[in-house]
Amino acid sequence: MSQLSIFIASSYDTAHERAVVGDAVRRLNDRYEPQGWQIRLHCWEDYMPEYRGIRKQTEYNEDLIKTSDIFIALFRGNCGTFTQEEVQLWTDGLHRMPVVFDISDPAIDKTAVNIYLNSKGLTPVVVSDDADIYAQVTAVVASFIANQPKPTSIPETIEAKELYATIPGDRESERAPFGNLVRSVDDLAQRAFHSRCRLTSNNQAKIPVSDYYAAILKDTVNASEEQELLTAIQSCATTKKPEVQLYYNYGDSICRNHPQLQSAITTSGLFNEPYDSLYRVRFNLVRWLYQQTLLSVRLEAGIAIKDGWFVFCNLPVIPLEQIGISGGTVMQQLSQLLKAFSFSVLGANTQITTAQGEIDLQTLEEQMMRADNVSKAVSDVEVEIKQRREEWLHRVTERIDTLLSVEITDKNIVELTALIDKKEQLQTSLAVPPRELLRTQMLMVQVSDTYPHQFATTGRNADAQYLKVTQTADRYGIKDPTVEMMRMNYANYLHRQNRNAESLAYYETAINNIKELDDQSELLRYYIIHLYVTYINHLSFLGENERAIAAIQRLSQKEATWERNGIQEVEKIANHSRILACQLRIRPLSGDVAGLLNRSMDTYQQACSVPQESFDQFIRTEVFCDLPICIAASAIDAQPYLRMEAEQLRHNVDFFLGQVVDYADRHKDEENAMFYLSEAFHNWAFFYSNEKGQQLKAREFCERALAVRRQVYADTHYSEGLYDIAQSLLMLGATYVNNIKGELSPSDFKTALGYADECLSIYQSLNQEHFPEQDLRVHQAIQLKGSILYYGGRKAEGLALLRQAWDWNLAHPGNSYEGVFRGVAGEILKSERMI
Repeated sequence: MSQLSIFIASSYDTAHERAVVGDAVRRLNDRYEPQGWQIRLHCWEDYMPEYRGIRKQTEYNEDLIKTSDIFIALFRGNCGTFTQEEVQLWTDGLHRMPVVFDISDPAIDKTAVNIYLNSKGLTPVVVSDDADIYAQVTAVVASFIANQPKPTSIPETIEAKELYATIPGDRESERAPFGNLVRSVDDLAQRAFHSRCRLTSNNQAKIPVSDYYAAILKDTVNASEEQELLTAIQSCATTKKPEVQLYYNYGDSICRNHPQLQSAITTSGLFNEPYDSLYRVRFNLVRWLYQQTLLSVRLEAGIAIKDGWFVFCNLPVIPLEQIGISGGTVMQQLSQLLKAFSFSVLGANTQITTAQGEIDLQTLEEQMMRADNVSKAVSDVEVEIKQRREEWLHRVTERIDTLLSVEITDKNIVELTALIDKKEQLQTSLAVPPRELLRTQMLMVQVSDTYPHQFATTGRNADAQYLKVTQTADRYGIKDPTVEMMRMNYANYLHRQNRNAESLAYYETAINNIKELDDQSELLRYYIIHLYVTYINHLSFLGENERAIAAIQRLSQKEATWERNGIQEVEKIANHSRILACQLRIRPLSGDVAGLLNRSMDTYQQACSVPQESFDQFIRTEVFCDLPICIAASAIDAQPYLRMEAEQLRHNVDFFLGQVVDYADRHKDEENAMFYLSEAFHNWAFFYSNEKGQQLKAREFCERALAVRRQVYADTHYSEGLYDIAQSLLMLGATYVNNIKGELSPSDFKTALGYADECLSIYQSLNQEHFPEQDLRVHQAIQLKGSILYYGGRKAEGLALLRQAWDWNLAHPGNSYEGVFRGVAGEILKSERMI
């Protein structure tokens, strides 16, 4: 069988067209396979390698691009960095010309794509619809095969499961993606369990002889499609073939619009699956195919007896006849049992049933602990136990790979995590090389990161997985940059738990370790700067500005070294942006703040001149949200030092905060976008309150910030979220007493005091370790409450709190709120002749 592999490269905006190419490959494989050609698509959706200690894109390049015969690149309006890297590897590294499809879309600005293609000397084929793509892919494959020798080997015959699908007009957009799904599952079936699945042509006569029938429905079907559904349901009810799976949501109108279909479904006892995406369809199809292929499958993991086989984790492991437990004494039974299975797998309360009756393993263990000849029994089978464990390790690994190839749900996440735990136990008992054990622990981290909601249902602590990885690496002296990123993630967890002293120690250990690993690669540069930025921002958050400045200086030196050795312009802009944001966040106003602001604004303008998609998605919000927020905040704080004109200040603040709000509105699904949106609203509120004196306008912005922050905290439950909520509560309360004349009305007094009380309660609950900034926040809230009480008519209570805040201010000169203490608590206390 001759192999033809096609690689597909594209940005995220061509997801549908990628599926169309995949469906075209499926059709072409069905056409050419009888002639001895097997056509396979290489794409990231089907690629899930185990961690090998190298960059994922590098694995992708080595395993998929370099092993392909044809390279297809799709462009619409974006040409991301990874796509460019893939094209460059194919053209410059392998010296081969790619096939480029330019998807016609009048609504898209193609300037960036055209510039890129021209710079590479690439002439694209313009395609306007799915039919164009099918025709072009067919032509490319036909041309390639025509120039190759005719295959001489006879295609291997593997029994294929026949699939039939009904996808009506109101689900038309799913037709090509479903065909691509079948192609992907067929690849998986052939690799994993020597089986095939094929999509049959639309011919109602084929439905009763098909193995599997799927219908993706919504509101209506035409007469022919309704007949297909009725034929499949009737055939399944009488002959149990095909397996029928219907997909539609309870809010859809398909049954209401087609009473005959509703009656057939009800009579047959079929249930629909809710339709949210093709991932659910793929999961059910793979599970069904798996069940048809193996002798015995159970949906829940564990040990069972079925059809004469011992089944472990849904896989038939060994026939009962090979175990051959024939009774005898407890020790004899024990020896026989050990020869078949390792105690690392069999649970203490597990029972197995054989032709000779039931054997209670718990009783066996109890007897074994008292038996004099237990050592002999174990030594007799020690070698076989090791062999059996190695076999189980292999089977567990295979099962993990199978589960990772389908959609992960609450149901199979339990099995998957249990299997990873079991794999780790087996590897430990077999004393495998430490890096293999580390890879398994990292796989658990990958699962927890990729499926956080499902992982939470297992009862495991996702952050504890980071700690386990770092402990294993430290125990065996393994130096690895990924480990240090996980150490940083555990430090982030400690920070969220308000365990800041521990958190700083973990950050600093990670920084010291990763310094030794800097090989000047792009990946290591990304890791190092991400680690430093996170550490510096944490120090700033705690008020540890001297340590933060020292860390910035070290990072700036590294950045200068990287630039001397040559880095891409996009990476240089991103690094500048993140370091400048750290410096602005600390805001040492006595220094060259004007120069710092000007450099920051210049860097932001440089970033805006580059397509946003050119930046890594994980740092995009830092460049286009964090930096402008820091610029605006510093501009506000620096006004007294710079003597900035009012119009200049307004332009800096309004412009940069407006940019952040616009970005967040367009990228609500990006991590941190809502956090930065709330930060922009909060800073705008501060600007209107303190610089413009417009308290009602400030209150409006602050209420919006508080609403977003409460939602973010409800979604994440991070302690930073509580700090942010308290910060907005502090600002809201302040809008009632800033520039006040006279006393607060009863309703305003009640509202403002409620904000102050909630703010103070949060700050006090989080002030466990008394870092400078934490103490400051508590006394900010005390001052606010004192001011509200004073202007609300409860002067004695208010003055006592104001004096408490003032005394703390005197004891901590140089705190970042000193001017406000003097301008609020100080003025009131002076007016009352208390200071």
